[in-house]
Amino acid sequence: MAKKPFTSIISWLFLVMVLLAFCSIAARAIIKEVLIDGLGMDNALTQKAFPAGDGGGKVQVTGDDGSTDWSLTYPFQEQSATVQVSFLQELKNRVTEAETALTDYCKQMLPYYDTLVTQTSAMQEKIGWNITAYPEYNAIAQVTGDYYATVLEKQDMTENIRSVSLLQDYCESLGAGFLYVQAPYKICKYTDNVVGDFSNENADALVSGLQQAGVSYIDMREEIHNAGFDHHSLFFVTDSHWKPRTGLWATGVIAQRLNNLYGCNIPLTYFEQDQYTAQVYEDWFLGSQGKRLTLARANPEDIELLYPTYPTDLRFYAPALGVDLTGDFSVVYDMKHIETKNYMYLTPYSAYAHSDSAVVRYENHLAPNDTKILLIKDSFANVVAPFLSQGVAQLDLLDLRYFNGSVETYIAETQPDVVMVLYNPGNLKEIDWDTHLSTFDFR
Repeated sequence: MAKKPFTSIISWLFLVMVLLAFCSIAARAIIKEVLIDGLGMDNALTQKAFPAGDGGGKVQVTGDDGSTDWSLTYPFQEQSATVQVSFLQELKNRVTEAETALTDYCKQMLPYYDTLVTQTSAMQEKIGWNITAYPEYNAIAQVTGDYYATVLEKQDMTENIRSVSLLQDYCESLGAGFLYVQAPYKICKYTDNVVGDFSNENADALVSGLQQAGVSYIDMREEIHNAGFDHHSLFFVTDSHWKPRTGLWATGVIAQRLNNLYGCNIPLTYFEQDQYTAQVYEDWFLGSQGKRLTLARANPEDIELLYPTYPTDLRFYAPALGVDLTGDFSVVYDMKHIETKNYMYLTPYSAYAHSDSAVVRYENHLAPNDTKILLIKDSFANVVAPFLSQGVAQLDLLDLRYFNGSVETYIAETQPDVVMVLYNPGNLKEIDWDTHLSTFDFR
């Protein structure tokens, strides 16, 4: 009788491992959902299924889930502008949401998932597997040493330029000023050459088009270069975001431009580095790229919470998060994201501005002026908005990843003095006018 080939044995071993993993997930799910959550049997025996150091069962601190229908509060001004998502698109969105939720749940329920992923990453490094498999985008590339970045594909910015220009026109028709802020990307325009990445090319195309269209803008990449900063030092090593102190510096640049363009009278001293003290959390933060690489290939880094030394009194209101706080500057921080060191399941950067949410309002009770600003933003603004709020009377934030209402209606009803858009190159994506899900759809 012929012996089974080696490949057949490996296939059977792999099948057994998959079945064991499935059974483990099912068993732990039953223990958690039925015994612990359902019957309240949270005791030493049931907790043995979730030993210390095992990521299973730990749930991330979540923010805005996007479930609020803002189109009811801020409806589209014209019927023709109201866009209905097609049945197929809605089905696709629901399937994607379900797939993501199921994947995350299985990760939590698989015993020693974090350990398995870390060991796999370590093995990949030893055998020399590439981090990025081109042309796979949104994958991680090694820029220099331990400095990693996410690769972005090429985008056509034609419609984005037109959309921003139309937004400026609309703001000016209501007597409001406008400013587009191009945040930098982790990959430096001047010193880095990452094959297959188009982050800076996309930003260049957008900024060039805005300039030709007469749109007011700041290119923070050029501001950084002209200031002579070391680009890499302004960003987290394991995350895509710029550091809080970089955001503080950028706020000063933005405030100066607002003063020059629109006479906002924002005191620039509010954004000087020596006006802040820092609470440093050492080796506390493993960013999104570090989480994918795991601790086998990425090292945790420090993160700071910055506090003004001057008096502060403000209201922070984020209705979709159920947050309405009044007090000193500390109300801008959601400490649940940072009070516990958890590399794989918490993101300390999200402590700033309580992470992302569709609609947020800052009211400054010690405002040096009566200026009202609307900032349409992505997560890079989370370390800008808290500081900028100290220099104006009111700062509203809209995050179009979660806000499905009409931007034009929001502007008309809230009547800001200035409207700003702040996006990093990761948000420069072509517009799908049929779904109203694009971050550059400002209707």
